[in-house]
Amino acid sequence: MEIEEEHRKLINELSISEETVELTSAFEITKFIKKLKPKKSSGFDQISNFMIKLLPPGYITCLTICFNVWIKEGRYPEQWKLAKIVTLNKLKAGVPRCDQTRPISLLATHSKLFEKIILEKVRYWAEMNQLIPSEQSGFRPQCLLPTRVLSIYQEVDNNMAANIPTLAIYVDYQKAYDKVWHAALIVKLNRLGMPHGLLKFCVSWLNDRQAYVVLAEQSSNRFRIFSGLPQGSSLSPYLFIVFHSDLTTVFGAHSAHLFADDLNVLIRPPISKNFAPMIEYLEKEGTKVCNQIAEYSRKWKQPINVSKTVTQIFFSQVTIPQINITMDGQKIESVKSFKYLGFTWTKMPKKGPCTDTACGSKIKELYRCHCCSNFICLTHLIEHVEVTKQDKQQIINLRNELKTAVATMKEIIKEQLFLIKHEEELIEQAKNLLDTPTSSIDKLQDTFEKINQAINLTARLMVQFRLGFPGTDCNRRAGQCKNDSVKSDDKMDIVS
Repeated sequence: MEIEEEHRKLINELSISEETVELTSAFEITKFIKKLKPKKSSGFDQISNFMIKLLPPGYITCLTICFNVWIKEGRYPEQWKLAKIVTLNKLKAGVPRCDQTRPISLLATHSKLFEKIILEKVRYWAEMNQLIPSEQSGFRPQCLLPTRVLSIYQEVDNNMAANIPTLAIYVDYQKAYDKVWHAALIVKLNRLGMPHGLLKFCVSWLNDRQAYVVLAEQSSNRFRIFSGLPQGSSLSPYLFIVFHSDLTTVFGAHSAHLFADDLNVLIRPPISKNFAPMIEYLEKEGTKVCNQIAEYSRKWKQPINVSKTVTQIFFSQVTIPQINITMDGQKIESVKSFKYLGFTWTKMPKKGPCTDTACGSKIKELYRCHCCSNFICLTHLIEHVEVTKQDKQQIINLRNELKTAVATMKEIIKEQLFLIKHEEELIEQAKNLLDTPTSSIDKLQDTFEKINQAINLTARLMVQFRLGFPGTDCNRRAGQCKNDSVKSDDKMDIVS
């Protein structure tokens, strides 16, 4: 209730605020267009990045004028608040339930370009005020996933070298981006000191969102969206990490590692001669930290999936003790290994020579790679993960290009069917004229010219089609297929 009341007062203040944001320029828009990947997949507006990269300078000037008008007004265009949702099946076979589908949201391509400009201003504000904690490596420039992985590994390795157990807590958020509370986000941004010009734009960007679902060839009615950040928007991930930039304050002296919505907390006990007091400390502090995380999630309505939140003990001893950690009275599962940030974390790394030939025979700590199932060192494991990510992206790009090619082929077939239908009508018209002895010269001459044009056009199309398949007998005789009566400026007069 306190946050909702603060939100209502803030909206009233923003409605009379005249504060604006720095305008954009054609140079800035051109810079972002050049950074776009030349994908041919499009949103619901049927416009792709590939098309935008081919736009002339005059169009970019027009975009600059439109973008600056909306920035001055602190307004996000209503037409761009619509999302087309396509559902994918998570199961390998069978009919999925609703929670077994992966929704993909398709937004207008121009809106993504506009959001990148606003994102630049939001990121400048957040980074200049040092709002994002150093423990967060997701969606930040010059912050990579391998950096976060190495940080966790180094901390655990140091504790193991000192014969000190380490408790790791892997927190799983329940549909993190889809559960963001709009009012809480706006209030949090205001408390962090976001300028009212930017804040007004964020309010407009979140309000009155709509979507519709496409399944097979059926579309649902449009429905309103009252929570969550728009999927597919470049602005959503960064606003999410700003929204939870204060999460690390609830852990006290314990270290936390964040990559977007993936949270890992490491707890190290005080040094003791006996093992039992250290385990007792880990149980007590682990439960305390979990309850603090649960309290934070309740306050900001960011639900946690307790059943998928797990704990793990890293220790140099062969026998790992059982540990009892709870969150809001519910026991958290303790695991011996866990896949986190693309790596499988185990209690003790296997030692031996790396199977990658570039490493030689030096003894190193080894990890199982999911892409090749071999035991390799951490350096090559990171390289394998990066290569796998690139391969997945290439597959996605190829699939999108194939979809575009199929759509283009369908259009070509439609045009060909239209031409065939028109030629059949000409043949039928010619038959009627031939069966009628009293047909006029003008009608006969007109029909003859149309059929001759159709023959010439078809001949040209067949030659072009056969030239596209080298090695065929038709291609070898392509030079003999030319007809002096077929001129390059011949056109077919199509009559509907």
